[in-house]
Amino acid sequence: MTQWTNESAIEQWGTMPRAALDAMEPHGDFVKRHLLNPVMLRLLGDVRGRRVLDAGCGQGYFSRMLAERGAEVTGVEPAEALIAYSRDKEAEHHQGIRYLQADLSKPLDLAALGGPFDAVVSSNVLPAVPGWKAVLAAVTPAGRQALADEIQAPREIVQAVERDSAVAARPVPRPGPARA
Repeated sequence: MTQWTNESAIEQWGTMPRAALDAMEPHGDFVKRHLLNPVMLRLLGDVRGRRVLDAGCGQGYFSRMLAERGAEVTGVEPAEALIAYSRDKEAEHHQGIRYLQADLSKPLDLAALGGPFDAVVSSNVLPAVPGWKAVLAAVTPAGRQALADEIQAPREIVQAVERDSAVAARPVPRPGPARA
């Protein structure tokens, strides 16, 4: 069995077919459209005029959603196919989004990215980054953050965010029957 490394994860995401990325337009896949996006937007609140870092922006759909709502967005993504797609969409839509290719498992220079940021968003990123603690080092200096994933985040990630962040991480309620 091959060791899961940050480099292998980036390489795997970097080969995603363009047709798969196109299928996620304009607001992500089913789970993101119906579960994650509404929660993330609620967590962020009004983003008009706010500087937002989208850490692990993927194909950039959420960065574009934030820009549509008036945010000044910087998207960071390490995978080649994803960042290229994001940049192509920016060239097509001219929303003023700045997309940068960077490895999220390594400390990010927030000043070089245009920070500090008013908010940081990261959706389905931490469980996919073997060196996820470096991602938290990049996001915790922000004034507000919204972190989400489709599965329950590993307890270690939630505890690190709660310990190091001005905004405590709280589990997002999952849809389904009410529990007694």
